[in-house]
Amino acid sequence: MPNLTIGSRGQDVRNLQTQLEAAGYELGDIDGIFGRRTAAAVRAFQQAQGIRVDGIAGTETAGKLRNVGDTFEGGNTTPVNPARVKSPAEIRQLNNTRVDTQLPDRGYGFQGYYSGSKRWGTERTIETIRTAAARYHEATGQTMRVGDISLRGGGDIDGHASHETGRNVDIDMAFSDGRTDIERNRNSVNATWRSPHYDRAATRRMIQEIKRVNPNIVVLFNDPVLVREGLTRAYPNHDNHLHLQNMN
Repeated sequence: MPNLTIGSRGQDVRNLQTQLEAAGYELGDIDGIFGRRTAAAVRAFQQAQGIRVDGIAGTETAGKLRNVGDTFEGGNTTPVNPARVKSPAEIRQLNNTRVDTQLPDRGYGFQGYYSGSKRWGTERTIETIRTAAARYHEATGQTMRVGDISLRGGGDIDGHASHETGRNVDIDMAFSDGRTDIERNRNSVNATWRSPHYDRAATRRMIQEIKRVNPNIVVLFNDPVLVREGLTRAYPNHDNHLHLQNMN
């Protein structure tokens, strides 16, 4: 692959964008045009991989992307049982307007926290979480902890104006000692990304698996490292959980 930089166009750029998207970096449209968003994703990926950060996709960057792709395809993990997951194409065909599907209290790779009465979502949202959780569990052995989504049928949730359409989801970050942020007092520093037990690598992988299912998802979470990598966006009051939005 030739060096790709701002202004490059064509199938090589489209392939690069597809690989970056699969690695969990937000790009917008896969259009074959190397613009500012693609350059920012390349720089974030280079920084995360510990290689020269110049925003140019050359031989070293391409090699690192291939390694990440091999891992995503199962090179370093046990293959996920197909019965537990749906493909992104299958998920895109599911209903995304009716808030009529409930995520159970627990299932393969996930566990709910808070009341199940607030874990209703669209069919597309729920299957996105199920699939991402299964892949995350196979990759790390950890469990995705899922909080509020919506009330059945949608509608007002006190303090959660965004959780009314079945397309926004709160998720706990990963901790190395297995305790949840609730168990460690949700409002304390020990329940945030500043905790010494916060597991950034597992949290990164969880986000990557979520974006692998739906690259359009925006993750609000204030870990500055993940923000710099382009995986999350900083947002007030999101030190202690991840908020998923734009599940279209």
